[in-house]
Amino acid sequence: MSLTKNTYFPAVDGLRAVAVLSVLLFHVDAIVPAGFIGVDIFFVISGFVVASAAMSLPVDSFREFLNAFYARRVLRIVPALAVVVLVTFVVDALIVPDAWLSDANPKSGLAALFGLSNVFFALTSNDYWSPRTEFNPFTHTWSLGVEEQFYLIFPILFFGWMQGRRRFVTFLLVSLIGLSLLALYVVQESYSRTIAFYSLPTRFWELGLGVLLFMSRDVWRPAFSGMNRSSAEAVGAVALAAMVGCLLWIDASRFPWPSGLIPVLLTLLLIMLGTTRDDCGVVRLLSKPAAVFVGKLSYSLYLWHWPVIVFMKWTTGLADWPHQLAACVISFALAWASWRYVENPVRYSQKLKSLPKGRLVLSGIGAMAAFAAVAVLVVFAKPHISMSVTSDEAVWHPDAVLPVTAADRTCAVKDGKDSFGSGRRFDFSPVDCENVDAPRVFVAGDSHAWAYSSMLRFYAATTGSSVSMFTSPGCSVFNMRNSSATIGRGCEEFVASLFATLQKEARPGDVLFLPSLRLPRFGDQWGGAKISPVASIDRQAAVTEAIGRLETLSVIGVKVFFEAPKPVFRVPLFRCSDFFNKDNPDCDGGLEVSRKELDELRTPVLSAMRQVKDQVTGVEIWDPYVLLCPDDVCSPVRAGKPLFFDGDHLTAYGNSIVAESFHQALRAH
Repeated sequence: MSLTKNTYFPAVDGLRAVAVLSVLLFHVDAIVPAGFIGVDIFFVISGFVVASAAMSLPVDSFREFLNAFYARRVLRIVPALAVVVLVTFVVDALIVPDAWLSDANPKSGLAALFGLSNVFFALTSNDYWSPRTEFNPFTHTWSLGVEEQFYLIFPILFFGWMQGRRRFVTFLLVSLIGLSLLALYVVQESYSRTIAFYSLPTRFWELGLGVLLFMSRDVWRPAFSGMNRSSAEAVGAVALAAMVGCLLWIDASRFPWPSGLIPVLLTLLLIMLGTTRDDCGVVRLLSKPAAVFVGKLSYSLYLWHWPVIVFMKWTTGLADWPHQLAACVISFALAWASWRYVENPVRYSQKLKSLPKGRLVLSGIGAMAAFAAVAVLVVFAKPHISMSVTSDEAVWHPDAVLPVTAADRTCAVKDGKDSFGSGRRFDFSPVDCENVDAPRVFVAGDSHAWAYSSMLRFYAATTGSSVSMFTSPGCSVFNMRNSSATIGRGCEEFVASLFATLQKEARPGDVLFLPSLRLPRFGDQWGGAKISPVASIDRQAAVTEAIGRLETLSVIGVKVFFEAPKPVFRVPLFRCSDFFNKDNPDCDGGLEVSRKELDELRTPVLSAMRQVKDQVTGVEIWDPYVLLCPDDVCSPVRAGKPLFFDGDHLTAYGNSIVAESFHQALRAH
């Protein structure tokens, strides 16, 4: 088998099939436990194939080479990607609720159109295995971002290599690969596993090794071509078996360093065999028509499979094999249609190929900008076209503005926000108000504090008193189960910064309101796994910490209001309220919870709060529980409206139910 610029190797497409099927089966339901390494296989293949294809480009001038290279990349990448992204935007707008779980979707989709989604995920700490990436239909585009950024570097290197500077370019490429591996080790071990996973500098080595493999073909080809058949068969069998072992047993916690090294090296070995030994059993297997066909579909299949899977998670679920099979079938059907009617017609269009290369590149950039503009319009249209009941923001969203009556003071409220340690600070400041007759309120807690935004803004508007809210996700300020140090260093630092700020800003008569999650959840907030009881509870440590901290405020005359525990539910309401998701297995826990069960969970928490109240002057307990659960069975829905957004965060409607009680509690003390 000769290796020339026009040579086609079916086994390489077969290897693509292994990669894309591994990713598909991993994403469906971890059927292939380490199928995520299929992306690493893709990276190596891409480096090799792009280098091979670049051999046919003109080299009379760098500008001509560059235009020809990018014109080919535009025809290969842009059409299918643009169609998938735009369709995904539309479906996302139709069926996906606005929530913490989905708020990154539009931004990551726009980033994907310009090859920057990997940067977006890295900078926003959206770990590949986190819920926000699992429910984001654009997550998979991170790998395209890595490749597209690699294409900014590749032409410079390869043009020099084609111009005869082969030793220098090879040395430079080897050096960059080494630096990339070093960066991967340092960033993953000492800085951020998320950045190590997503960024080009820490992934360059995989694509670079594919390029280096092509550039060094004159070195390794003779050895593989001259190998006797039995040795080639043995090498191929061992390589394929080892790859299967990687797909089944690689340690995700040590990925991409060092777990990514072995599958990358095995991919290099299989490419060497596939491009030199068509008499080898593994090569014949990878060259089978079915494998080659899937390999040819691999780009479109990769693009379509993830949105299909994510949208099924948002609707029907993927808990059983019929739904998993349906996800695979739909993915293949869409991939074939995309390959047949979008990818190939544009890629092989003689009319487009006849255009000046520079003009074609600019047209591709313009097309992506146009698709981005349409995507933005879809985002703005979402409240009007969404089929989800959660699109009623005035009822569902915890930060919606509550209506005021003619009898209420109606101060304008200026919203402000800023970073604050591991969390955020929000200020609701009334303007043009006189005769303020209510205390200034400071609020501190986890996301449950933010979920009172509607009520707190209403308080500011109707009393003329300002509200300052400090929130840090997952940091329950005095949860009455454990100390903040047990929750984590970030939480401990947040609490310390909070009290330092209160010492500076709080005045006698001001109020500190402490809402947080204080009951164990029955399940996660996106409807997935059920949660086991808390393994270790040290209420005394929590009580001791609360007393020590709150005494510093008691001295200056600040009153403290604990929020008694609200109800918690087994399923997230926003995932289970639409006609297209009611039957999702994630909703099988049912909406209602017995009050008796919740009372048993609340009792030790209330007891701990009372200990604090008894020992610190000015501490009170505000309990909205009876307003939210007046009957023997607690429900997150009342009169057809949602009290809760998910399993335990209030909606705007829920805020309206408890707002007057909160106001009265503050007036009474």
